Amino acid sequence: MLLKRRLSFAELPESLKDVTLETFTINAYENPKSKDTARKACEGIKYYLKNFNSLKTAGMGLYIHSNTKGSGKTRMAASVANHIMQNTTLQARFATSTRIITEIQSIWDDKTGTQSVSKLLNDLSRISVLIIDDFGTEIHKAWVEEKFYQIINERYINNLPTIFTSNCRLEQLKYDDRITNRIEEKTFQIAFPEESVNLPTIFTSNCRLEQLKYDDRITNRIEEKTFQIAFPEESVRKAIKRKNHEELIENITK
Repeated sequence: MLLKRRLSFAELPESLKDVTLETFTINAYENPKSKDTARKACEGIKYYLKNFNSLKTAGMGLYIHSNTKGSGKTRMAASVANHIMQNTTLQARFATSTRIITEIQSIWDDKTGTQSVSKLLNDLSRISVLIIDDFGTEIHKAWVEEKFYQIINERYINNLPTIFTSNCRLEQLKYDDRITNRIEEKTFQIAFPEESVNLPTIFTSNCRLEQLKYDDRITNRIEEKTFQIAFPEESVRKAIKRKNHEELIENITK
């Protein structure tokens, strides 16, 4: 029950609440180079988790990066958070960088005051383990940079681990050295594959697969990765209308 409450407080997306490193599959990637990169990433993260008790004392976190969206970075960060909460008494908190900024803006818009913003920043600065997802995708403004600096610097000073995912390598971030230097010092940089993980795709079509006018590059991949389900060759509306008509005739002739 306590673990369930901690997982709920972590605010992980529903689809990521049960993911683990053990269920992360390298075979989700098609490119051999991607598989190799994913394998090395898993090895690095396993080392981090195996030695977490000593590494957290120094405030060491992770910076998981890949320029490609959908490469599995968020899922891996959630797996790390779940592992930590299941194997330690530490509390984790998950938030996208955009959500952090949106929450700050909404507090300002509601005119709830500087005190509420300070509480939000303090909560993020003091949580045992913070996961910031999609770092670097938020709109870059001076005040945004300042708020992230407050969070990152406070965690840096207090040796609290932060796990980042990003579509940028560290040197590609548009933030100044105050932020990037602290991230570099307090994280292991883990490269993820430059390949989007294949996710299930559902197609509906008025054509059988062989009737599609696309070339074999497309149809072959659809054929390989889908179950083809045939539906009746009759409009539902027409079927209902026909059934109603038959029932009407039956009632008249009784």
